[in-house]
Amino acid sequence: MQAIRYRSARDPKGANIALLTCGGFSKAKPLDPHTWRIRIGSLGVQAICEFPDKRLEFPRTAFADPRLANMRWERGR
Repeated sequence: MQAIRYRSARDPKGANIALLTCGGFSKAKPLDPHTWRIRIGSLGVQAICEFPDKRLEFPRTAFADPRLANMRWERGR
């Protein structure tokens, strides 16, 4: 798995993470476009699609990669 961290456009002090892997795709091109939101929390990552309603959750242990060693999982409001 490859992860890319980049600056958040909505929160200049925040960050986004893009996870890239060929195994995540079953077809060569999308069948239907979907918009997903990624939420990072103290327990891990949630991927949320509003239509159709789908949710995926990944625990922090799924991201045990030395490149993410400085990841700030606890976030203030």
